[in-house]
Amino acid sequence: LGMGITQLIYPITSALFPNYTKLHFQNKSSASYYEFRFAFQLVGALSITFVSIFSIFSKEILYVWTTNNILFENVSHIIFPFFIGILFYSFQIIPTLCISAIGDTKRLNIISVITIVLYVLLLNLSIGLQKI
Repeated sequence: LGMGITQLIYPITSALFPNYTKLHFQNKSSASYYEFRFAFQLVGALSITFVSIFSIFSKEILYVWTTNNILFENVSHIIFPFFIGILFYSFQIIPTLCISAIGDTKRLNIISVITIVLYVLLLNLSIGLQKI
């Protein structure tokens, strides 16, 4: 379910990449910024909508998918952290694509390390809150 959210985003990135790269190397910064902002807003709308739906109706969705409520009871403590992680990942896709399009891989590596650290911290926090 979670990776299905990211599969919705990949067509957006496929459409963004060539045009963003062309605009960036033509020094049309305002146009490339508009492309980035539009794609990021579209990704945000899709991601937040589907994560919200899956989070609210996760028990029902898992039951329809597996016809087994015991499975939901076994995975219920990791569903929320998983969806939060998927949400953060989906917001990372467009900036990562744009940075790699302009060839700034050093900045991309720094952002990736920061993202991994934040993800681990938030995952631990979320699991700790689920136990309370």
